[in-house]
Amino acid sequence: MSDTGDGPAGDGPADQFTQPDQESGPRVEFYGGRGMSAFPIAFFIVWAIVQTALWRIGDTGGLIVGILVGLIVGMFFVRGNWESYANTIFEGMTQPVAVTAIVAWIWAGMFAQLLQDGGFVGGLVWLADSAGVGAALFPAITFVLAAVFTTGIGTGYGATVAFVGLFFPAGVLLGANPVLLFGAILSGAIFGDNLAPVSDTTIVSAVTQDADIGGVVASRFKYIIIAATVAFLGYVVAGGAMDGRDIGAEAQTIFLEGSEAIGLIHVVSMLAVIVAAIAGRHIVEAISWGIVIAVAFNLIFGLEGLGGIVMFNAPPDAPLAEPLSGLPILTVVEDPDAVGVGGSLMNGVAGFLELSILVLLIIGAAQIMIRGGAFEVLLEWSIENLATNVRNA
Repeated sequence: MSDTGDGPAGDGPADQFTQPDQESGPRVEFYGGRGMSAFPIAFFIVWAIVQTALWRIGDTGGLIVGILVGLIVGMFFVRGNWESYANTIFEGMTQPVAVTAIVAWIWAGMFAQLLQDGGFVGGLVWLADSAGVGAALFPAITFVLAAVFTTGIGTGYGATVAFVGLFFPAGVLLGANPVLLFGAILSGAIFGDNLAPVSDTTIVSAVTQDADIGGVVASRFKYIIIAATVAFLGYVVAGGAMDGRDIGAEAQTIFLEGSEAIGLIHVVSMLAVIVAAIAGRHIVEAISWGIVIAVAFNLIFGLEGLGGIVMFNAPPDAPLAEPLSGLPILTVVEDPDAVGVGGSLMNGVAGFLELSILVLLIIGAAQIMIRGGAFEVLLEWSIENLATNVRNA
């Protein structure tokens, strides 16, 4: 996944996101010209369409294989030494854009999993049902909350992860259309990514154009708020027109009856992240505070035990496994396949390991396009055929 907008979302000083000079370093030459450097990405796109759209296999591991095959085959089109091609892949994988995305996903994944296991989804459903917010209005409200949350923390990556894990299941259970709901989450993330003072989208735009960050935020606001208003009204209309998944009335009633208001205590956890981010704290620090508070609330209010947060499943023959089996974070298991580490923290991280690898490889392939000249070809074509005047540009 990549952030929509003019850059990936992240946080920190401007120099934290300064990109290396793309013109430095050796260029990679290809048989067939500069356009052939786009082969790995083009091959991956075709692979992804076939796998996910035509064959409906939503397997991230399969996508990793696709980009790997594209990179390997692309090597055979390189003119001369293959070493520069290989080094360019590594160069791309070390770009800040890749690290920013992965860090945001992992931290936000742990945070979202803690809130989800702590009953926050149930609390949202309880609140929506009590306040009379039905399926029609839920996407519009989700859009607003995602926009506010992303503006606070400055990362569209992290906000999307958190809201997909928390608001998405709540909305679907209430009967909202899942496609519309997912669009509302992405739209809110785009809003915050383009407006947040702590987003690198804002920081890089200001620094590269010799403008102050406050001025960039102020100049963007009048355009973004108009788009947000139109989008909000659109989600209200579409929410009433688009049907959701057919969830049995009995199952929905059972879930609503089992939803408890106590899960809403994690609103405080989310606010803590927003306040810390607005106060200028790094996104890692801000979400870490949210994680600490979420863990404390889960334990204090009995929403989740310590073993649910982190659990070590050890085999019987492990040293000190049996003597320490009374610990709340240790379980002795007979099944060798059950040996490992589990719990909310581990589940939050594990959900993004494959995706993190995929992103690294895709950005490595994108760097091949830069070094090989495909991006330059696209730019030249755009200037000659599209950006013929200010309005078209």
